Order: sequence, then structure tokens, then C-alpha cells
Amino acid sequence: MGVDPLRWLLALLKTGTYQAVVIDEATGKKTKKTTVASGDMLLDAAKCSLQYLYPKLSGISHTGADGEGPIQTETINLSVIMADPALCEAAQKLALAMADGIQDQLPQTTPIYGLLESGDGKQ
Repeated sequence: MGVDPLRWLLALLKTGTYQAVVIDEATGKKTKKTTVASGDMLLDAAKCSLQYLYPKLSGISHTGADGEGPIQTETINLSVIMADPALCEAAQKLALAMADGIQDQLPQTTPIYGLLESGDGKQ
């Protein structure tokens, strides 16, 4: 047909007009007429051409360590830590050591029951 659809869409967006074929009812003669595109037509043209101008983001699937199933998450009940000054101090030291990347200065801790939302104390 000699028409590049993407170029046509981009020209439509640029000018806001397109060439429509009008048929005279009396004579049946076809003529081209410049027509103003509606807002909906321009929006559709923008949506259609967008995929050719910008890459589409793909979804990323996060899986567990074995590559199967969802990632296991835990919820920490911070009220247990906040209620005990010694635990607050240990948590602060832990956070600072982790931020500095100093592994040998991490405080030695034992599991505290009630820390995890499930209440099983596993870490």
C-alpha cells in the first residue's frame, strides 16, 4: 500500500490532521480532504506508537533460594526490642556494624522468643 504505519501515526501526532477520502454521493467521485483528528484518535495514535519508541518494561519474577516458589519473608515485632534497653543497644550496634560492613564487630545474639510475628523465635 506504500504507507508506513508508524510514520503515519507520528505524522498524525505531529500535525493533528490526516487525509480522509470523501466520496461525493451524486457523482461517486473520490477526493481527499484534510481532516482534523479527534482527541481520542490522537490518544490512540500515541498509545500505538509508544511501543515502537520506548522499550516495554518486563516483569521480574522473584523466587526463593532454590529457584522455585516465592521468597520467604519474616516480619519482626520491634516492640519486643524497643521494650528492652539492652536489645535496643544491641540492635543499634548491629545496624551500625552492618552499615560499615564490619562483620567481625557484629554482636553475638541468641534468638529471642516473641521477636518474630509468628512467635516461634526462629531466625
